[in-house]
Amino acid sequence: MRDLVSAAVMAFMLCSFAGAQEDDTLLLLDFEEDTAGVVSADAEALMCTIDDPEVVFAGERSLQVDYMQEAATPGGAGRGFPGALVVPLVDQFGDLRGVSFAIATALSTPIVVNLSEGPEGPRYNCMLWCNSGAWHEYRLSLDDFLPDLNGPDDPNGTLDPGLVNTVSFLDADSFLRMLAEGTPLFHVDPPEEQTLWLDDLRLLGRAPEAPAEEGPGVTIGHYSPPLRGFAFIGGRDVNAVSEELADGGHALRVDYDVPPGTLFAIMHLVAPGSLAGMGAIRVEAMTNSPATLIVSVEERWGAGEQNKASYYALVPLESTGGWETLTIPVSSFNLGDNEVDPNGALDMDLVSTVMVGDGTAVLENTEVINSLWLRELVAVE
Repeated sequence: MRDLVSAAVMAFMLCSFAGAQEDDTLLLLDFEEDTAGVVSADAEALMCTIDDPEVVFAGERSLQVDYMQEAATPGGAGRGFPGALVVPLVDQFGDLRGVSFAIATALSTPIVVNLSEGPEGPRYNCMLWCNSGAWHEYRLSLDDFLPDLNGPDDPNGTLDPGLVNTVSFLDADSFLRMLAEGTPLFHVDPPEEQTLWLDDLRLLGRAPEAPAEEGPGVTIGHYSPPLRGFAFIGGRDVNAVSEELADGGHALRVDYDVPPGTLFAIMHLVAPGSLAGMGAIRVEAMTNSPATLIVSVEERWGAGEQNKASYYALVPLESTGGWETLTIPVSSFNLGDNEVDPNGALDMDLVSTVMVGDGTAVLENTEVINSLWLRELVAVE
């Protein structure tokens, strides 16, 4: 991938707009002339700019990449990450405070936006959700990006804007397919042809306004639009929207179909150490059909599969037509089957992911078609 990035530098210099553009824009790639030096890290993908007015987001052209879905093959083998796009940064942007862009996909999928500090440096990720066939506009603060725990350690534990040398877009469907290869618990549809569109990519010198924190505790799930910070695992025909509530807040509504014997889950990424001192997980939820929620947390004390353990709790959720608040103390979480934790205790300061899943299909071995709403997912003392 480094060779591809190096080869793209000259093209990038000729077609990108460095320096202040308008308002807080440090750099703009609008793809009006060409692919603006963007590199396709998937040798089998087809990348171009398109001028179809029915598709283009803004101006006359947008970037398009076509590729076949496939499980990721990290470490340089195979295709790596199907459909991955890399934007090499020629200049350093010490005053970088955020990233904005418009993105769309033909098939609904999670997208990981990655900022890397140098070719072999630490990586920081933000996870998004794209419903099929619609443009989604994002303005992300650097605070939206969390350390990639599978990447190199960051000595100072902080994303340094002046060291960022690439912005990458990865279709996380490839990660989910890789996960599903090791377990039949999560359903994955057969691979299909996917198309990703990107437009109006900007580096920002002013941080976008952060979502308001509501109430005590640490917010794990932010459900105001645009949707970010989580991904869906398993299920079929998954569709997610942010619904505005009467009180001005927002809730996540997810519609899904779960095959018998499998699990559907919403995986939230958590900043390392952010849940230290918390004694419970609180969920405010609503469901169309009675469901058994599986709330699970994963703690990590190092890189690699051997340095993590998952804990879970089962919580019944009735279809009352109203919101239910479920509070699960840390002491109610059980170590997962075949999991090993050296100290045998759930350490909240090590939690890296929190999942809320519908376990009905696997517990009752039946197909489940349901809608689930999440209004709040927080860690509390």
